Amino acid sequence: MKLLELGPAAVTAARVALWLRDNPAPSIYVRQLVLPGVHTKFIERHRQVIDQMLATLESSSRDQDMSAGDDEPGVLGP
Repeated sequence: MKLLELGPAAVTAARVALWLRDNPAPSIYVRQLVLPGVHTKFIERHRQVIDQMLATLESSSRDQDMSAGDDEPGVLGP
């Protein structure tokens, strides 16, 4: 992952990934994203890393949902 190469910009990329996780399919243009310090060019430049972070967050979230039903056999998620 190119995360280490980003340095301080990694935190900004993580904020974008978290926002996208919390707002799936927002139906907005990149330029309409309202996050302080995040510009269209930043997202375009770091899209691959943001997508990888988002995939990791979503995977982690699915894993937590699946483990939530461990008390009841055959139950997945809440």
